[in-house]
Amino acid sequence: MKYGGRFLFAFVFFSITLSLSAQKAKIVGKVINRKTGEPLIGASVSLEGKKRATQTDQNGYYSFGGLAAGEYIIQCSYVSYATQTLSPYSLKEDQLATIDIVMVPSGDMAAVVVKSDRAPK
Repeated sequence: MKYGGRFLFAFVFFSITLSLSAQKAKIVGKVINRKTGEPLIGASVSLEGKKRATQTDQNGYYSFGGLAAGEYIIQCSYVSYATQTLSPYSLKEDQLATIDIVMVPSGDMAAVVVKSDRAPK
């Protein structure tokens, strides 16, 4: 019984280790403004249907690590920009895919009017 418990522990430990090592694929990229080429800080990037999401850093970069081989659809959104849904991308095991996203402004912010009325005292 004593050795059986150790064997079971070792088996479970190595099974988990092997399954995690098989998920080495990674998707990285940069989100930029189409007009200016400037990075978009804090843009939301998600893997559709996978419950994985992140935000871009101060340089516009995002990253998804530990991915299994398979098909991924990347979606990106940012305030006052049209949401971008990219074509499905087939990721292979141990692959590093660089997918940059170009965002298009959705409208002219100058057209927004903020109005306030103050009640008389």
